[in-house]
Amino acid sequence: AWRDLLPQARFPSIHRTAIVNLNHVSGLDKHAGAGFHWQVRLRIVEDDWAVSRQHRKTVVERLGL
Repeated sequence: AWRDLLPQARFPSIHRTAIVNLNHVSGLDKHAGAGFHWQVRLRIVEDDWAVSRQHRKTVVERLGL
């Protein structure tokens, strides 16, 4: 798979359909509402991207939070 070509330390999955370059992450937000959900803010993209429960722990660890 093409994901295997990227260094996992810098390009973690945030969802089964999305990966991010950690160099472009500007923040990680936890929102309350109908259950808690997390979103990644990116420097060059206006929209936030959802982080799935399955990938949340890895994203938090890689961001050093």
